[in-house]
Amino acid sequence: WHEAWLNGQRLGDGVLEPAQTDYEARVLYAAHDVTEHVRAGDNVLGVWVGDGWYNQDRVWGQKGLSYGQPCMVAQLEIVHADGSRTEIVSDETWQASPSAITSSNVYQGEIFDATRHDPAWSTSAGETSSWAKANATTVPGGRLIASPLPPCRRLRTVAVQDWTEPKPGVYVANFGQNMTGWAKLRVHATPGTKITLRFSESLTPDGSIEPS
Repeated sequence: WHEAWLNGQRLGDGVLEPAQTDYEARVLYAAHDVTEHVRAGDNVLGVWVGDGWYNQDRVWGQKGLSYGQPCMVAQLEIVHADGSRTEIVSDETWQASPSAITSSNVYQGEIFDATRHDPAWSTSAGETSSWAKANATTVPGGRLIASPLPPCRRLRTVAVQDWTEPKPGVYVANFGQNMTGWAKLRVHATPGTKITLRFSESLTPDGSIEPS
């Protein structure tokens, strides 16, 4: 899974891309029209890369569903006013660094360390002096093809219907329906505070969530 950014602007509105495939047979890629994001002077293309369905070793160990460590390929195609074309392709001259997303897994969720996040990471103002050169790696083996599927998108916002506190310091937000999505909240806390969000489809008799 990935998110691509150009000059600080996220490309597209799809989430959880690309869709799951047998990566030894085919590898889907997403394409975006980035005309409105390109500008004169320096341009910065950045990509967040997560484990997604590609690497499940964090949960299932070495016997799990894994094709290797997360990797990516990117290509920026520029058509100039005179009709000529320039292609900028990812290689070892690109830079890489661990992000604030220190762990991500389809089943185990995500860990986000806000103290490590640089809001300017995908802009020319980002601090990249400590970044390393990207490593070249072998391809999964599958044929690279444009995704034929409509992307998953955030469609609407669902408000909390009821708040409860079944245990001291444990709060349950009931949305009143089964759904797929992300929780969004605003927190006022000191740096270093750890906040855990868990999701469930049902409640126990005491009002706590039923572990899934």
